[in-house]
Amino acid sequence: MGKSIGVHQILGNVYSTLNDLPSAKASGRALPEAWENAIGLPEIGFRMLVWGPSGNGKTTFVVQLCKALSELGRVYYNSTEQGEGRSIQKVLQQCEVGACKPGSFVLGDRDTYEEMVAKIGKPRQKTRFVVIDSVQYLKLRMEQYQHLVEAFPHIAFILISWEGTNKEPLGAHARGIRYMVDIKTYVSKGVARSDSRFGATVPYQALPWVEKEAPKVGKVGVSETGQLRLLDA
Repeated sequence: MGKSIGVHQILGNVYSTLNDLPSAKASGRALPEAWENAIGLPEIGFRMLVWGPSGNGKTTFVVQLCKALSELGRVYYNSTEQGEGRSIQKVLQQCEVGACKPGSFVLGDRDTYEEMVAKIGKPRQKTRFVVIDSVQYLKLRMEQYQHLVEAFPHIAFILISWEGTNKEPLGAHARGIRYMVDIKTYVSKGVARSDSRFGATVPYQALPWVEKEAPKVGKVGVSETGQLRLLDA
């Protein structure tokens, strides 16, 4: 239920950030400097939407962020698109998530919305960060998103969206959710640019990007761009 709060009370309140998590206090810092420069210093239970063209580094960016967040609490990554397999394995290898503490970063293998809610709702799991990849594949509706953030206020939600026209998230639900999050991140050509309520945002290089020319056809040069240079297997 909503309530009224005096502005002087709000001015005197201290609101918790990731630095206030017990794991962050032990090390003296929640996020590495590069991440704080990129997305600011989020509150506990922040909300984030990441979108951009296909194959431009969205998943890699989010997995890299999850690797850093796993130092602060359990990360549950619901891979509704890729699921378990070689594709996500290559990204995990590239991001060197093997260095994470066992059990701190877990993958949901195409969990449904109901399965996801059941998993993150288990008190013993103590899930701190949830990734949904993607909004469109899970068919996440705005009312479902609202239910998630209201039912789990201490869990941070990171949502990945496909891109539609004019560099906008694809679909009415994703565009609506964009206005309801704290951090909006657009990933293109391996670079993530964020608009965050939590501080300065510097472009973050998630992947090296190489412009590549395709073989010429007759006298017409066909240029192919958008090639991600992945680490050798």
